[in-house]
Amino acid sequence: MGLEKVRDKETGRFAKKHGKRYSNLYKVWEGLRRRCNDPNALYYKNYGGRGISVCSEWNNDFLSFYNWAKENGYKEGLTIDRIDNNGNYEPFNCRWATPKEQANNRRNTPIVTLNGVTKTSREWDQYFGLRAGTVNQRMCRGMAADKALQSRMPNHKTRFITYKGMTMNIKQWADHLGIKYCTLIGRLATRKWTVERALSTPSINRG
Repeated sequence: MGLEKVRDKETGRFAKKHGKRYSNLYKVWEGLRRRCNDPNALYYKNYGGRGISVCSEWNNDFLSFYNWAKENGYKEGLTIDRIDNNGNYEPFNCRWATPKEQANNRRNTPIVTLNGVTKTSREWDQYFGLRAGTVNQRMCRGMAADKALQSRMPNHKTRFITYKGMTMNIKQWADHLGIKYCTLIGRLATRKWTVERALSTPSINRG
């Protein structure tokens, strides 16, 4: 990743730095943390002020956010978009979109009621572990709400995977293999990798 060594002014010792402080992704990371954490930030009332937060993995580690971004479709010119506009900044609730796509996503979010439970289509995508936009696309093709949700998957946090004779949930697999949880979620839910590929591919080298 191109870590560089920078001398600490107080101790005189060298410390490893990621060297990405002036990159666009670093600015994105700083911006989302500021609007969620800093009450003096310009847009805090629309984010942290209404309970939106940054997951601890991203909030405390830029490299974790950087790796997730690189493995989940980040390109120059794209902006980070929360699938559920009322949800937090965390791997399974974020994606990269053009400014136009992001604006359209906020305006056109169908409300779906199933078995007495009402959620936006994006919330149902998240709840059932479907690719973002799946429920909306199915309904646009004329499918009824129950049909649109038929091909659902268990929620990411409770989904169990059996691989090489072992059965664990996604968080447990991430810890077992030394892969970031957000990376594993991105591979399985966003990029639709097979279980074998998702679990056998090493993470980006952080050093």
